Amino acid sequence: MLDQEFIQMLCCPETRQPLTEVDAATLTKLNELQTQGQLFFVSQTAVPYTLSSALVREDGLRLYPVRQGIPVLLKEEGIPTP
Repeated sequence: MLDQEFIQMLCCPETRQPLTEVDAATLTKLNELQTQGQLFFVSQTAVPYTLSSALVREDGLRLYPVRQGIPVLLKEEGIPTP
């Protein structure tokens, strides 16, 4: 779990929308898709790792992974919501 005060300082690198941490049910669904090879970055390459956490932008259309407690806020590592 990330510090909520820290998350409030972050925004989507593409649209500048606020980000929030995904809930446990969504994270479980995302990891099921990843295990099945059905979770992709915006570049259409498969996500090669399970997600320990992720941030979703306000419109719900893009996710950003959190790896080892660090949000990866790169456009190319964005994950369109399934």
